Amino acid sequence: KAFKTGFELSWRQSLTDFLDQRISVAYTYGQNIAADEPLPEIAPLDLRYSLTGSFFNGKLRPAASLRHVTKQERISIDYGETETPAFTLVDINLTYQISRAISTTAGVQNLLNETYYEHLNRSIAGTTPTEIFAPGRNIFLSLTVDLF
Repeated sequence: KAFKTGFELSWRQSLTDFLDQRISVAYTYGQNIAADEPLPEIAPLDLRYSLTGSFFNGKLRPAASLRHVTKQERISIDYGETETPAFTLVDINLTYQISRAISTTAGVQNLLNETYYEHLNRSIAGTTPTEIFAPGRNIFLSLTVDLF
C-alpha cells in the first residue's frame, strides 16, 4: 500500500511589451504505508524562474533562468537510496534571428559551475551508492536552420 500526491504550478507574466517572466514549482510526496517509509524514486521540490526578452521585433531574445532544487531527505532505506544535497543553477543565453529560417544562440549553462547531481541520477539499489554528477559549466554556440 502506498500514498502519492503532488502538484505542479506555473505562472507566466508579461512585465512589459518586451519582457516576460515565468515561475514554476513541482513537488511530489510519496509514502510506502506498509513499510512506513518514503516511496523511492521521488524527486525533491524543484523551483524555476526565467526572465526572457524580445527586442528589435523579436530578432534579439536574451534569456536568464534560475533553478533551485531542495535537499532530498525523504529517502527509501529499503530501496538503497541516499540523501541528495540541494543545488542552484543559473543559465543565460542570447538568440539572434538572422532570417526567417536561420537563428543563432550563444549561452552558458550552469554559469556558476555548480557541482551537483539530481536525486534520480545515481547508482541503482544493490550496488555501492555512487553519485552521477551533472556537467559543470557549459558554454555553447548553435546555429538553427528551419527547413520547413
